[in-house]
Amino acid sequence: MLKRLAICLALPAMLLAAGVMEARAQEFTVGELIYVSTDSGKASVCGYLGDGGHVVIPERVLYDTHTYEIMSIGAGAFEGCTSLTSIDLPDGLTSIEEGAFWGCVGLTSVTFPESLTSIGVGAFKDCTSLVSVDFPEKLNGWMSIGSSAFYSSGLTSIVLPEGLDSIGASAFENSTLDSVVFPESLTSIGYMAFRNSGLTSVVFSGGLTSIGAGAFWGCSGLTSSLEFPASLESIGDRAFYGCEGLISISFREGLTSIGDLAFFECNGLTSIEFPASLTSIGYGAFTHCDDLTIL
Repeated sequence: MLKRLAICLALPAMLLAAGVMEARAQEFTVGELIYVSTDSGKASVCGYLGDGGHVVIPERVLYDTHTYEIMSIGAGAFEGCTSLTSIDLPDGLTSIEEGAFWGCVGLTSVTFPESLTSIGVGAFKDCTSLVSVDFPEKLNGWMSIGSSAFYSSGLTSIVLPEGLDSIGASAFENSTLDSVVFPESLTSIGYMAFRNSGLTSVVFSGGLTSIGAGAFWGCSGLTSSLEFPASLESIGDRAFYGCEGLISISFREGLTSIGDLAFFECNGLTSIEFPASLTSIGYGAFTHCDDLTIL
C-alpha cells in the first residue's frame, strides 16, 4: 500500500514536469480509489486502498462539486495487490499504464473497453492466475500492447481485436498461452513477444509486415503448419528458433528477408518453397532442420 501511495503522490509532479497535465493537477480519494486529476475534467486512477476482491472503476467520479471522466489506470496503481480477483474497466478508458496490475497474482479475468488505445509496459506482468482477457471484436481506434504487458500470465487463449497494430517485446513471453488469433490491423510482432509460451497454434493476419527477433523462440508446442501472409516482409533472427514441432511453413510473394537462425532446429520441417521476392536468408536460418528439402 505504501508503494502505491508513493507512486500516487509523485504522479502529479511527474506529469506536470512532462507537460502532460495542467497546473491545477490534484490528488484526491473517493471510496477505495485514489485519483489524480486536472481542472480539464479528466482523471486517472493512481492507487487503491481496498481489501481486494472485485473492484469497479467508475466512468466518472464526483469530487468537490467537480465531475471527472476516468481516462486511465495509472502506473503501478494496483501493483502487488494480490487479493484483487476481478476488475470492471469503464467505457471511455483509453490507457492502462506501466505496471498498473503488475504482480496481481489473484486476478483471474479482465474485460477491456472499445475505447482502449494502449496497454503499457508490464501492465499485467506476473498475473499468474489471469486466464481470461476479453477484448471487443473491434476497437474505436488504434491500440498497442506494450513490452512485457502479459509476461508470465496464466492466459491460455486470446483473440486480439481489430485496431491492434503492434505487440511489444516480450508481451506474452513465458505465458501459458495455447492459441492466438491476430487481427488484420496488426502490422508488427515484437522481439521475443511469445518466446517460451505454450502456443500450439497461430493464425497470422493479412496485414502483418514484420515478425521480430525471437518472437516465437522456444514455442516447441507449435505443431501445426504456418501460413505467412502476402503482406509479410521480414522474419527476424531466431524468430522460430527451436520450434521443433512445426511440420510445414508456407511463404508468400512479398517476403524479402529471413534472419539469422530464424528456423534453427525446426527439425519437423520437411519441405520449403521460397518466393522470388526473397533477397536475404541469414546465417544458419535452417540449420539442424535435418529432414528439410528446399524446393
